[in-house]
Amino acid sequence: MYLMLEAKPVALAMPEHCMTWSGDAKELFLRGIRSWKTVLQEPVLAMQNLHHNCDADLTLYVATEPWIDSQNRRGTLVSLYFATDAVIDRDDVVSLGKPLGKEDSNWRSDGVHPAPEHAFPCLALRDGEVTHVWLEDEQGTHFTYDLLATGNSARSEQIYFGDAGAERFWPHAKHAVGTWCRADDDVVQHREQLKLAFAAKVTQRVVEADGAVGDSERDFLARTFPEDQLKALWLDDLALREALARQAEQELADLLGYHEKLGLLSTFFAACHADGKVDVRELRVLREASRTLGLENADVVKYLQRLW
Repeated sequence: MYLMLEAKPVALAMPEHCMTWSGDAKELFLRGIRSWKTVLQEPVLAMQNLHHNCDADLTLYVATEPWIDSQNRRGTLVSLYFATDAVIDRDDVVSLGKPLGKEDSNWRSDGVHPAPEHAFPCLALRDGEVTHVWLEDEQGTHFTYDLLATGNSARSEQIYFGDAGAERFWPHAKHAVGTWCRADDDVVQHREQLKLAFAAKVTQRVVEADGAVGDSERDFLARTFPEDQLKALWLDDLALREALARQAEQELADLLGYHEKLGLLSTFFAACHADGKVDVRELRVLREASRTLGLENADVVKYLQRLW
């Protein structure tokens, strides 16, 4: 069977606030017996569950990391990053996790995080259809990635379209070139300004809450809110940033999806821990921000227990 690329590219969600799950490669691949397309069964079902629940489109990004398990064995951690630009609620997030959180599943929830730079887009779900994502190199040649497992480890392998066979891929998926085409209109930009202004203000308050800002906390602020990112949204203007942060306090609860709110919570908790210890005064700022975002206290506690 031959592969065929769809004529129309598939739009990919931006990997900023991803619902993240991970698993030990040796368990996922049964020490090399299972294939990557078989491992994808539960992630595909998870995407379909969420789409059925709220019609949201999703993109699945995948990354691998070396790690050492509880028995001190070296292996590979496979991480799934589910991204959506839709405004989804708590029930939608729960629907995504049902196939991955079953008792016989080898996936575990890691919360909400941005996908790392080395993560690759694997699958997209648009209008209820699963599409395998292909990219283009500088010469315009199409390629994608497969995961290969041997024993305790797994590694990604780059595959070019001309060398690929259909047997390597999820059997019910279409194939298309992925493109990041987020609209750059005034509404989207203003929403991003509000989110970033609010996040920067709260994070600054967190690191100042214990009365001292150390080098590690200053470094954290610089990494989390780089100057070029602030300038791109005109937030290097401190007066404008403060005005937008105040506006965000009134509007973000309705503008952000549940997963985006949890993503901000992850940032605020990381700020609490930036100096190596968590102070109760920092947690008070975090709790106040979570209320502003419309998060229930029980959900906040449960989420922070997972991060801690």
